Amino acid sequence: FDLQLAVPVALSSQGRAQDGRLVTISTSAVQVIAGPQYTRRTAGNATLHFGIGLVYQSFSLDTSQLAPELQLASTTYIGLRVAGEGQVPVIDARGLGLDVLFGGELRVVGISSEMKSAFGQNPATTFGLGALFGLGLRLDRATPGLGMRATAEWVRYRTSFAGPSSLGTGSDSVDDFTRVTLSLTY
Repeated sequence: FDLQLAVPVALSSQGRAQDGRLVTISTSAVQVIAGPQYTRRTAGNATLHFGIGLVYQSFSLDTSQLAPELQLASTTYIGLRVAGEGQVPVIDARGLGLDVLFGGELRVVGISSEMKSAFGQNPATTFGLGALFGLGLRLDRATPGLGMRATAEWVRYRTSFAGPSSLGTGSDSVDDFTRVTLSLTY
């Protein structure tokens, strides 16, 4: 079973107010992933993970101080995630290992009513595509199953909005999320 909770440690945003001064914009984000996972280890100690489950992702900016054409709605995506990940050992010593990590994912998610109100009413769902690259350190000598990971992740949602909107005209929206993650795993 795979359970992930991601909350940014350092996240800040700035913008220009209508009078031209630079203002700090309150920003928050969270992502939760949960679902069953199948893991297969190959003869060369490479590992393949396949998972399917739920994803919840939310990103919020308080852009109310900005000019109307610069305002954004908070984004929330919730739905199904199908993902695969591979780990290829570079160093494979007894109780200690270093792996190269790579992966990809597909998300089929619903979008929040706040996004529909801001950008248009058309879609009930949208698709997200993602990729992951990084390094994993296996620390089995300390505790079997313990590890650390450093990854760079990218997820893109593309949504075709249409109809009446409060922040802009209904059109295609591209929403990219890039994260650099350092995590402790077990």
